[in-house]
Amino acid sequence: MTRSYHRRRKKLIDRPLQFRLAASYAGVALLCIAVSSLLFVQELLRIAPRLPSAQAAFHAMIPGIVQRVLLVSFLLLLPAVLLVAVRATFPVAGPVFAMKRYLRRIAEGQNLPPLKIRQDDELQELCQLINAALAARAGEAPEVVELGPEPKPEEREAAA
Repeated sequence: MTRSYHRRRKKLIDRPLQFRLAASYAGVALLCIAVSSLLFVQELLRIAPRLPSAQAAFHAMIPGIVQRVLLVSFLLLLPAVLLVAVRATFPVAGPVFAMKRYLRRIAEGQNLPPLKIRQDDELQELCQLINAALAARAGEAPEVVELGPEPKPEEREAAA
């Protein structure tokens, strides 16, 4: 097999799953930013009384400083976290999508070869269990071959 076949063409293969996972990552990032900002404010307020004469002016500046820090943190970190989160979901979302598609096609009565997912993807054991269960049900030893792309609806109708 050529290397280009193994490259993922669709970046968001299972959008609902990937968006839920990315939203979880983003939620954790937002929580971290909020906690860091609160700690930052606490430290500013702890330092303020030690300032000699500009204590009142410093207290007045704190809300603006905190707002700028939060805004810059959100603008820089949130897109980065979302990008990393979506990228990190590839090895899970791809196999989940392939397994759902494969099992739907089996349920439709199609006779398919055993499922194979990319070597670097997660859920290899689950893929093997699906193949073993289907092979045991059919009374045969499982063989592993790579499943090609899903046929278009008009190709399915022509094959039926």
